[in-house]
Amino acid sequence: MRKAFCIIILLSILLCSCQQTAAASLSEYESSLYKAQEISILSPGSPESIDTITDPEAIAAFVEALQPEEWAPDQFPDEAAEIGSFRFSQEKTLKFGQTRTDGNLYETAVLTLYDDSRIVLQAAEIAMPFKISRESEDYLKELLE
Repeated sequence: MRKAFCIIILLSILLCSCQQTAAASLSEYESSLYKAQEISILSPGSPESIDTITDPEAIAAFVEALQPEEWAPDQFPDEAAEIGSFRFSQEKTLKFGQTRTDGNLYETAVLTLYDDSRIVLQAAEIAMPFKISRESEDYLKELLE
């Protein structure tokens, strides 16, 4: 009886965690995009940033221009050409008992733009491909010029 009970609990935990992983969607990450303290704009294949956005209002405008509520899940771009990337960074979250952070910024997400209005959002070891609007694509391309 005890083994059966343990197996049921183990299966329940396993199934719940699988559902949470499958349910991980853009809405869970959208708020973290707004929390960014810095957005680095990177050309393909280069670790050097073209430009950096640090103003909180400019970061909010950037995320709003992406129109994340309109993104549609898509397949990973197989042969699409990478146009550029946007690296979101912020300080670590204060934990109980801490009064300040170390002042360093840490990468929280990377948004990679591909041709044909496709992006891949990578956050917390999860990569999610999306189809974005033509307006959002044009906005991102303009920042990469």
